[in-house]
Amino acid sequence: MFELLENIFRFSAIAGYAFTAAIVSRDGGDTLCSKLGVTTCLLIILYLLVYIPGLFDLVGYSMIPLVILCHIGPVFIWLFCLSMFDDMFKITKAHIAAGVLFIGFVAAMHLAVYAASGKVILSSKAVSYAIAGSAGPLSIAFAAPVLLFKAAIAGHLCFVAWSGRGEDLVEERRRFRTIFVSTVSAAFLWMVGFESWMLFGGSPLVAPFFQIGQYGLQLGIIVYMLWHLTKLQGEWLFGVAGAPAQQPKRRSLVEDRHDLDTLSRMADQDALLEQGLSISKLAEATKMPEHKLRRIINEHLGYRNFADYLNHHRILAAKTRLAVVSDRHVPILTMAMDLGYGSLGPFNRAFKERAGMTPTEYRKKTLADC
Repeated sequence: MFELLENIFRFSAIAGYAFTAAIVSRDGGDTLCSKLGVTTCLLIILYLLVYIPGLFDLVGYSMIPLVILCHIGPVFIWLFCLSMFDDMFKITKAHIAAGVLFIGFVAAMHLAVYAASGKVILSSKAVSYAIAGSAGPLSIAFAAPVLLFKAAIAGHLCFVAWSGRGEDLVEERRRFRTIFVSTVSAAFLWMVGFESWMLFGGSPLVAPFFQIGQYGLQLGIIVYMLWHLTKLQGEWLFGVAGAPAQQPKRRSLVEDRHDLDTLSRMADQDALLEQGLSISKLAEATKMPEHKLRRIINEHLGYRNFADYLNHHRILAAKTRLAVVSDRHVPILTMAMDLGYGSLGPFNRAFKERAGMTPTEYRKKTLADC
């Protein structure tokens, strides 16, 4: 019975991830989110295939490269989820360092097991962590950070999803991110609980329950994602930054013209330069319901993210101020603070993304042309 359910969930999930990879490859374009999505799907398919019971007996040690690839999966899942909710997402040195550290601990765990027992771990996760737990304290010492990293991924994804939820102007994506990230995080925590149980000598009798739960979560995640990807509004997942999401029903410009005029006046009066300005504060200042403000900025002004909307106006104001000859000695940091940024780093990044050069470079070029 357990084996039947496991196979149903496993192969249904494999079919779902293969179909998702095809859709994302077709519709996602050349975006980083699309590339990460396809890679993540392929790595999950590989993971589901590699740990089919009895496969090692058929394939032997040629499975080693495939097992190594499987361990990269959590890193790509993490990066893919981050890229879905940040239109300006880029893989940084910090992301690479975290990924390398994770893979390093995985490799060290396998080497410690081999040094202690002469065994190469090529079997299921249940057996893998049971072997690591019985191989001695050194393998446990390397396995524990691997599990902590996976738990940290779950926590970080939840934090990013919830902290950035208020900035998202696309209502469909706001709902999606909450459910999707919560489910992905639950899958990570379920996996960590299962692997920790086996690592520290837990009874293998519970392994079938954990396995079925894990594959069930995998299937649920991909079904939920396919539900959204196959809808006509699916382009909000991979659209170009700053592009408006296509909504099934759009209000006429006439209906919203007074609210648009209010927003325009707010921008002209530099109200969008207030430090710490949030969508809720702007809604209060404009006397608009927050959900209506989100819709207007998204539908009529073409922004998918509130930060993009603010950055557009703030960088325009920055360009104007950087071109003022009498302000040529005003520090860039002072200007950034006046424009609503809490520190220099976010201002420099936002400016370079929109102007193609740093504020200092722009000031020199503009003043030289005067």
